[in-house]
Amino acid sequence: MEYTKEFEDFKENHWAYKEAEVMIGRHIIKGMTETSFEPNSDLTVAQFVALIVRSTELESGDAEVKIRNLEEDQWYFNAVNIAASHGIIDNSGLFLADVNITREQMALIVSNTLKVLGYEPKLAHSIPLEKYDDVELITPDSLKAIAFVTEVEIFNGKGREFDPIGNATRAEATAVIYRIMKYLDML
Repeated sequence: MEYTKEFEDFKENHWAYKEAEVMIGRHIIKGMTETSFEPNSDLTVAQFVALIVRSTELESGDAEVKIRNLEEDQWYFNAVNIAASHGIIDNSGLFLADVNITREQMALIVSNTLKVLGYEPKLAHSIPLEKYDDVELITPDSLKAIAFVTEVEIFNGKGREFDPIGNATRAEATAVIYRIMKYLDML
């Protein structure tokens, strides 16, 4: 069931309004309160993992979850459990739920999710990264993931930068989730 919701701090002239309107209408994301969406607020790792699992409708995978600080009474337990069981997020050590997620971390989670769903990058090299002037700030382990999500147009840069170490905002995450669902033909 879709619905419409208006927020005092999020109007039609915001760059991510159209995408957010769809995601809100499909109950993928909601406001921070009844009257505010807070589009420019940072997003935590737990919040993004919950969005990715909710939007892709993933169910538990086969791997045993070994995250030491994951408790059943945590609001994000199911989403993190599902993501970890597929290897979308690190399945060992501690889960840093309340840490703000960076754009690089978000891209890595998106790339891992798409791979779990059977989508692989078409390019064997990092041509899409040439458009970013700050590519040297991307960790080597994330280069392929960022090239992949750029290649399939789920991620856009901020002008000539990817801004890998910048915190992702709620608006950016909402737009990314919208593009994932569009890429997967779920819209």
